[in-house]
Amino acid sequence: MLVLGLAILVAAVSFVLLTSTARTSSLQIHGTVTSNFRPAYDILVRPRGTKSPLERDAGLVRPNYLSGIFGGITLRQWETIKKLSGVDVAAPVANIGYILPFENEQLHLENYLGPDSRQLFRVRRSWLAYNGHSRYPDHNRASYVYITRRSATFDSHRGMEEDLGGGRYAYPCDGVYQFNRKATVAPASPFLSKGPDLLCFSTSSPDATNSYAWKGPGVGTWVSAEFPTLVAAIDPIEEARLVGLPQTVVFGRYLGEQDDVRYDPHCLGCGPVLPSLVSSATYVENSLEMKIEKLQLPTTQKIPPALLGSSAPGFLSRLGGRRVGTQTFSVASRYPAALAYATQWKPSEGKRGFQVSNYWTVADVAYQKIGPDRLRALPVENPKSVWHSAQYSDGWFPAPPGSLDTGFRRLHNHSDTRTQCGPNNASFRAIGRFDPRKLRGFSPLSRVPLESYSPPEATSANAATKRVLGGRPLRPTLNLADYLAQPPLMLTNLRSAMRFLGRWVPDRECVFKNERPSIFRNTSYAAPISTIRVRVKDVTGPDDLSLTRIRVVAQKIHDATGLDVDITAGSSPHPLLVELPAGKFGRPKLLLREGWSKKGVSVSFLRALDRKDVLLFALILVICGFFLGNGALAAVRARRAEIGTLRTLGWPGRAIFGVVLGELLVVGLLAGILGALLALLLALSFGLHLALWRVVLVVPLAVALALAAGLVPALLAGRGQPLDALRPPVAGRGRLGRVRSLFALALANLRRLPARTLLGAAGLLVGVAALTVLVAIERSFGGTLVGTLLGNAISVQVRGSDFVAVGLTILLAGVSVADVLYLNLRERSAELATLRAFGWSDGQIRTTVVLEALGIGALGSLAGAALGMILGASLLGVSVVPLLVAATIATAGGIAVAILASLVPLSQVGRLTPHSVLAGE
Repeated sequence: MLVLGLAILVAAVSFVLLTSTARTSSLQIHGTVTSNFRPAYDILVRPRGTKSPLERDAGLVRPNYLSGIFGGITLRQWETIKKLSGVDVAAPVANIGYILPFENEQLHLENYLGPDSRQLFRVRRSWLAYNGHSRYPDHNRASYVYITRRSATFDSHRGMEEDLGGGRYAYPCDGVYQFNRKATVAPASPFLSKGPDLLCFSTSSPDATNSYAWKGPGVGTWVSAEFPTLVAAIDPIEEARLVGLPQTVVFGRYLGEQDDVRYDPHCLGCGPVLPSLVSSATYVENSLEMKIEKLQLPTTQKIPPALLGSSAPGFLSRLGGRRVGTQTFSVASRYPAALAYATQWKPSEGKRGFQVSNYWTVADVAYQKIGPDRLRALPVENPKSVWHSAQYSDGWFPAPPGSLDTGFRRLHNHSDTRTQCGPNNASFRAIGRFDPRKLRGFSPLSRVPLESYSPPEATSANAATKRVLGGRPLRPTLNLADYLAQPPLMLTNLRSAMRFLGRWVPDRECVFKNERPSIFRNTSYAAPISTIRVRVKDVTGPDDLSLTRIRVVAQKIHDATGLDVDITAGSSPHPLLVELPAGKFGRPKLLLREGWSKKGVSVSFLRALDRKDVLLFALILVICGFFLGNGALAAVRARRAEIGTLRTLGWPGRAIFGVVLGELLVVGLLAGILGALLALLLALSFGLHLALWRVVLVVPLAVALALAAGLVPALLAGRGQPLDALRPPVAGRGRLGRVRSLFALALANLRRLPARTLLGAAGLLVGVAALTVLVAIERSFGGTLVGTLLGNAISVQVRGSDFVAVGLTILLAGVSVADVLYLNLRERSAELATLRAFGWSDGQIRTTVVLEALGIGALGSLAGAALGMILGASLLGVSVVPLLVAATIATAGGIAVAILASLVPLSQVGRLTPHSVLAGE
């Protein structure tokens, strides 16, 4: 009865812990989903047809999804959404396009000067990206610096005028940044050099320098650093309500809804000047390397005259020299200076913020799916016509460094219209700066892409990529068509954006009085809004009422506007691997990890949770009932001789039935009480959510299980005969055949009492099947939360407790196997003592016991694994490969438990001596 009481005790503890575990998992899952259910907005509204194939098929939204959408929603549609009942906030984002503001970086050469009266320096530039693995020559352009110690003056038309003495003068810088006007040749492409430039200085006459080309004292050259900047329009009031954007302003002031454009009275051809809120940080990771050479001057040729003719570029390019230094600076280091310039508003001095003659829109990246959660970004080729600009005399906008490298986005150029009597550009004036890092946080598990306020990045997914990127995440480059795109770094209001995108009224003197042309070509004026983020009123979590409110509002928006509507509440990041093919300038192939977003996973998960609870509670009852029945039958078998003796003494079968069943009920009651107390203590110790009624329910349930489990053994005991006290318990029916090996002997022993063998194996069958089914259930949830961050976090919570519970069931199975082996050993003690008398060693007997354990373990584990696979495949739709893996692990564990269970009976082998057996008889 001690074994039976232990079985009931363990079963009761298992029941309470399993139910407590199921309830705890449910609460933690719901709690996790509740706390991570709501991101900044509940509904995402986009133009119809903007969903990518991956989004349509798998519900996945890539980071920077907004960077490929430029317009498509009208202002009227936005107003309609705002007026719908249930809408709390409707914050629009109207992507305008990318502009390329720049800031000059001066390279000082004073430290490299020598005592010579005339000196020439050549500076070669290379733009670097991808941690220096991509090197872009600055359009094959070299800068030259001519320095003389003679006195000079500055001529506004011809540049520096060097006094050669004797009434002779030279103009080596006769032209704007060129050697001379005769050497100026317009390139045939935006990627080709306009020719090397030359700056001239006189150390004796510092004021003789071109003040437009060089600011302040010293000598040297300069380079322009560009900042690809995505401009977007917002509604300041709605944005403030949605994410608290005013709290991020670190300089100046926040945008107002009524802020309007201004016009420069000193520039009739200049267009509107838009108020803007500019990010305090840029995410471009390029740098510039400048190699400085001091040239060897020829002794046979005078330098100033050599710089005057059209052959000057060739003359300088042939000069030899030695490198005297290298300087490197990051593009981001010049961004603060660019911000300072954008903040200045002094039209009389030509300071009009960021002036724009072209802007560009980009398409989204296209992908090829090459495996589960693995994509390849497809490169594209952009024609050089995307850099056409009528604002430049040569017809080309100077393309940023890296624009010839591998691109992944189609570019669309929106140049100014260059019409008569109207503006041919626009400007952006920064009235404030905002720091995206100051935005209030949302749970990282449910964050949806807020590109205006988070840096785009992708991390290394293998060691090779990590080496290329230097252990840092990938960031955008100066290449507008590169994989990662800059988020909106410049925000204006919708009122001003419409004037930028719209038409202007010609002056009265304009010949084309009937024209009202746009400033720029092919704008999104008719439908400027790219997306609308909607927050629904009175949403508190993933409860039925809140979910219904979100669904109702989403349906209303779709019915009223016909736009694409998605529910983002409950979304969470979903990591994907993305391959980037090698670049054209040295960058090798990259494998990146990006946190895409899976839409609505939390809602789907909550719907799947109830099915798991039902299956788990069903397993609890099956496991508890089976092990109690197995323990009760083992106890009756152990008392077979005692029951036979009572029958010999005249006890009726009814009395024996009552005694056996009564003992089982008493044992069940005591074990249930102790098990309930122990389970309560464990639940409190591990912080499990355990209702008191579940503890109280354990006692009657334990008694009921003991009654049900002991009914059949008690009936068998009541039907016992007096001769059972003398009949060998292992007497077989018929011949078993010759036994030629220990393995055959073990199998023969198992076949002699097939019911006992099957009972021992059935315990493992249930345990292994439970383990396999539990893994299958987890895989079933993976169908809803496959690989998402929210899914990973929740699966860890569920698996930790569920596998502890399944471990208890397999432990019960091991106890059952140990009980079967012990009974076999005890009931065959006379046979084993006889074998020892004939010379069998303890090792041979122990080997036989281990082989019996192996047979029971293999029988139960293989059958349990097969049952688990059938249930997982037929009921849960789990694929074959994960089921095979789970079944293999469960089978190995079941066999290992059976072998470990044989240690207890193995310890009794040494006691089976002939004299001890005879004494027992």
